Amino acid sequence: MADTSTIDRTSTHYKGKFATIYEVNRKYPNGGAEGDYVEIDGWAHYWNADRGTWTVNAERDTYWDEKWSGISETAKTLQDDLETETKNRTEADTALEGKINAEATARKTADTNEASAREAADTALGKRIDDEASARQTADNAEAEARKAGDTDLGNKITAEGTARAAADTTHDARLLALEQSEWPLQLKLTATPELLEYTGEAQTVTLGWTVKRRNTNVTPTALSLRVGEQAMQVIEGAKTATISVNAEGNTSITLHVEAEGMTDETTKTVTMVRAMYFGFAAAEAATDLDIKALGKQPIKTTPGGSYTISNAADGNYLWLCVPDTMNISKVTSGGFDVPMEAVETTDGYKCYRSSNAIVTGTYNYQIA
Repeated sequence: MADTSTIDRTSTHYKGKFATIYEVNRKYPNGGAEGDYVEIDGWAHYWNADRGTWTVNAERDTYWDEKWSGISETAKTLQDDLETETKNRTEADTALEGKINAEATARKTADTNEASAREAADTALGKRIDDEASARQTADNAEAEARKAGDTDLGNKITAEGTARAAADTTHDARLLALEQSEWPLQLKLTATPELLEYTGEAQTVTLGWTVKRRNTNVTPTALSLRVGEQAMQVIEGAKTATISVNAEGNTSITLHVEAEGMTDETTKTVTMVRAMYFGFAAAEAATDLDIKALGKQPIKTTPGGSYTISNAADGNYLWLCVPDTMNISKVTSGGFDVPMEAVETTDGYKCYRSSNAIVTGTYNYQIA
């Protein structure tokens, strides 16, 4: 039994005496403050904010450890009492049987000499035995009912404690799983080859590949799906690659969704299609008179920024820089000096920038921003 003398009931942190943890939770649904404690079955239970419950002390895990120990001791005591009572009853029955046999022997001897007396004695003895048997049966029935009620009550308590422990274990397991998933999440890798393509108005093929790992080890997904833009696509079970057809200027988002080892995650890769840029020299003074695609086609890029070497084959030509109308050029320099440019002109889906002055024959290096 707990030593209640160690509980300070005068402290401001003492929150009262309760029969069960359920009464405490009803009285203090939001828990307590640091240092608060209550008394349950003679034990001080302190508020543990980290666990969100009242616990016996720092060395014992929870209230349920203490409670379970008490139930186990109660069950053992009851078992010992039952065994002692059974032993005593057996000894009493043996003694009674010996007494009855002795009386029967004496009665048989007396009946030999006096039949009427033996008959009367037998009748009296029979009634006495019947009365004793009836009383014993009544007592046994009452005792059995009491024991049954006690066993039922104990069973209900054990069931309730087991249910509470199971709920606590479920919560603990959920927190442990969440911690493990946070510490060792799924590792998804999605590749697209190529990621940058020239947009020509014709569909082009992109090859996708993926890996699914956890703790740097490959794992087998229980479910895997791909979504291209808003369109879901079918994936062959067990496959690690797929091909898609792309024909959309700008960005196309590809999402890999995976379920594995009780976790769900997804990753996204972007495939970009852009029109080519055309830089070069031409005599045209207006973009509407310019053959844009006769200029030099540049490598596919998402922005025009960078350094370019462009050759002028004849005096009097202008520098022309034509980029898709989704891009902009803010500045052009050469050799560290600004190159004056005219206002941008838009034609055939291109923004075209022309040098303000005609340029003599030669090869030039331009920095575009």
